[in-house]
Amino acid sequence: TLSLPICPTLLQSPASTTIPRGPPLSLTMLARGTRRSVLDTTTRNRTRLGATIRAGVLRRFSDNNSACSLHRSTGSREKQACTPPNGFRYTDPKQTKESGSCTWAEPTFEDTKVHEAKHVFEAGVRHHHTANTAYPIAHTETVMPYRVPRKPDQRELRETLTAAYGGLEEMMAYVHVPFCAQRCQFCEYTVVDPKQGRRDDVQDRYFDALLKEFDLYKELLGTQEKTLVGFDIGGGTPSMASSDNIRRVMEKLDECFRVDLDSMSVSIETTPKIAASDPQKLRDYFAMGIRRISMGVQTTDFALSKKLGRDDGDYLLAARDNIRAAGFESFNVDLMYGFPLRDRADDKWGNTVRATIEQLSPEHVTLYRMRYKGTKMAHLQERVGLRQVNEQGSLAHEILQEAGF
Repeated sequence: TLSLPICPTLLQSPASTTIPRGPPLSLTMLARGTRRSVLDTTTRNRTRLGATIRAGVLRRFSDNNSACSLHRSTGSREKQACTPPNGFRYTDPKQTKESGSCTWAEPTFEDTKVHEAKHVFEAGVRHHHTANTAYPIAHTETVMPYRVPRKPDQRELRETLTAAYGGLEEMMAYVHVPFCAQRCQFCEYTVVDPKQGRRDDVQDRYFDALLKEFDLYKELLGTQEKTLVGFDIGGGTPSMASSDNIRRVMEKLDECFRVDLDSMSVSIETTPKIAASDPQKLRDYFAMGIRRISMGVQTTDFALSKKLGRDDGDYLLAARDNIRAAGFESFNVDLMYGFPLRDRADDKWGNTVRATIEQLSPEHVTLYRMRYKGTKMAHLQERVGLRQVNEQGSLAHEILQEAGF
């Protein structure tokens, strides 16, 4: 299943929107039947396995920890620089143009093996520091040769998208909402300047462009004939947008895809402050058919939280109560580890994990290891060693497993 990122930066011409642009979008491919990597995610009473491969729609690359990646052939020099992993073959651009599809290879025997969830998780922790798919090693050789140029006619971009997605019967989609009250110290994602992003007219223009992007994909890929099996609304902070704009997205989704809300997962992200102070939005989401909600907590060490640009201490319990009162039975909490410590005695990470389980009682907990590149904290990365992050990751795994996750 390929996850299609929908954001007004890709297919539209540079003059078609005045919304600020960020770095190239990325797609997530969940390759069924492969077991070489796993998300750093733990789920209560159920372990979700699968190879998660990050590749750019404008940048295609391979990395050491991916079970498979999609490549574009651009010549012998590039082929030598980046050898495709098992599961894919290079595609002749002429063949792609003529047939509108990529050439897929059967996975090797090793890639069809099923491993115990614990072993997969431990392998991911061991190799996370050297196989980070967001920033591959030697990116000028692994990423740049496979970049799809974004030219005014968009011919090559459209051919690449058609080759990757055109023949699929099932898809997932992701919508990016780049608005936040402020940029947190740890944030590396595309966010509009908060001074502009909180304005209703800016948000309305962005959503107008976003809906046009849906139409462009519908025209290019024939998405109205494709079944959507999952949909995520992320950001940024999508709950900063009005309920009307989120409703517009849900209605456009139904127009552009085959959608059955009873059989697919739809999720949206919020913050403790918004969930606590605006319960009507939560009720609106549930009425739209959204059944999974994710709340970014990051840490319950609120002294640290304030330094990171967050002040959530007074909102967590009210947010939890409002989420449950709205009807949500699939509640995820995001936690983040790998922040600088003055000494080991100051490490309150274990307390964060335990407090999340005991006080918020989520069905899901997602662990994010802090990545410093591209954040306001980049100058602090040398203060965090591999031993610290591995110990914190292992501790979280032990606590969650003991609690039944």
